[in-house]
Amino acid sequence: MRILYVLNSLGTGGAEKLVADMLPLLQNKGVEVELLLLRKVDSIFIKPLEDAKIKIHYSPFGLYSLKNIGFIKKKSSDFDLVHVHLFPAQYLASVAFSKTPMVMTEHCTTNKRRSKAFYRPIEKFSYGKYRKIISISHKADEAIKKWLGFPTQKFDVIENGINLETFYNAKPKAIPEVPDNAKKIIMVGRFNATKDHPTAIKAMALLPEDVHLLLVGEGNLKQDCIELAASLKVDHKVHFLGLRSDVAELLKSCDINLISSHSEGLSISSLECLASGKPLVTSNVNGLREINEGAGLLFEDNNSGQLADCVTKLLSDKAFYDEVVSRCLERVKQYDIQKTVEKHITVYNQVLAR
Repeated sequence: MRILYVLNSLGTGGAEKLVADMLPLLQNKGVEVELLLLRKVDSIFIKPLEDAKIKIHYSPFGLYSLKNIGFIKKKSSDFDLVHVHLFPAQYLASVAFSKTPMVMTEHCTTNKRRSKAFYRPIEKFSYGKYRKIISISHKADEAIKKWLGFPTQKFDVIENGINLETFYNAKPKAIPEVPDNAKKIIMVGRFNATKDHPTAIKAMALLPEDVHLLLVGEGNLKQDCIELAASLKVDHKVHFLGLRSDVAELLKSCDINLISSHSEGLSISSLECLASGKPLVTSNVNGLREINEGAGLLFEDNNSGQLADCVTKLLSDKAFYDEVVSRCLERVKQYDIQKTVEKHITVYNQVLAR
């Protein structure tokens, strides 16, 4: 079986990490995999893929260039199956009219296009070109089924997974930017409109001086967050660490893991947090609620006061802290990436058997 994965780029999002983690494992199971990227960016995921001898094709055109349609069609002709992730790759691949069967993964519970009725026929055309639409969560599956109205057999759910051993076995490390005696909260995620870094920063104004916030990632709203921290006079205890390749070690080195977000598909970062052996605190929103409810702690969207209360409760009650850690570790067992890979292979075989 030869499969071409098509993706916008190997940026720092959950979809990108899922693909980067899965490809070597698929290869180990005898599946021949290659990757087509519409844009080349600096990425921590490139070297592991190159080390695994996975071939990467880069489009010579811009991300939104219509010339990518022909590029995708030409490359896909050498494969048994094409697996596409994210917009605009989804649209571009769908109008390539390749003879090679295609599947796609839906990573979100919503997007801006679904708020405008005139997009529905366009979306139905694009999604209709795929033999199977795989959603990363049941909420995402419900939403896309409602939006498209296709027969249920066109859809499947394969939840995201992670390499659990990587996070189980990570070792804590010193973080020079933060005082040794500080209580550390860490959040990993892009600075964009979906993530809610401002609520996390506002909570710092409600917490003691020895509680520090570490923010890992980059994005177009990072400068706004830096300015917010300064305006609230908490910039001395909010640390912007940029992109990091040592996330597993950083999670293990902090006291509390945090994901403040307005919505998610199925957050890979949250799975990594659950596996780190530290308690997870998340917004009570789709894509996080399903993972964290009954394991870690939830606070209402945009509610910095509730977030601060969650942090205070964890840091003031060791027995409760340990109980939450135990629940998190138990919950994450179901998200082993080996199971994710096996489920994908099953879907691929079903599509090719038609």
